[in-house]
Amino acid sequence: MKFKNISIIIIFFLLINITIFKIYWVPSDSMENTIKSGDFTYVYQLPYLLNYGEPKYDDILVFAYPLEEKYNYVKRLIGKPEDIILISENKLYRNGTEVVEEYINNSYVMEDYGPVTVPEYSYFFMGDNRERSIDSREWGFVDYSLIKGKVISVIWPLERAGEVR
Repeated sequence: MKFKNISIIIIFFLLINITIFKIYWVPSDSMENTIKSGDFTYVYQLPYLLNYGEPKYDDILVFAYPLEEKYNYVKRLIGKPEDIILISENKLYRNGTEVVEEYINNSYVMEDYGPVTVPEYSYFFMGDNRERSIDSREWGFVDYSLIKGKVISVIWPLERAGEVR
């Protein structure tokens, strides 16, 4: 009887971890120093599986690459539907207001971009490592249906394990 109960608990735990949470490997340095190349991340998927999640600015999300959906990308949410995004003189603006980004390295220069208006049901993403990130500035917007989940932590390597902000 105990074996049956333990088996049920293990199966339940595995089902939750397969559907609600998922582990994603990050193969690039586009999110450094927040997430480094080779990190494994723990991603909360439930809101996006059920189409009720509303991402927030600065969330780090996993989504299917819009130009080839078999690949997953990890980037930071910069713009929501109807937002106007502009990069001018190395500063990011959203709807005319400068966005303070404490998570990026300001030692490099961003090329001017925009203004662009984010379409309905779409989102604008950028990597934290702006110099090395291929993101919405190059391939455009991400439809809501392509979002898979929110990165909540790095789980490997252990010396970097912890919450992601």
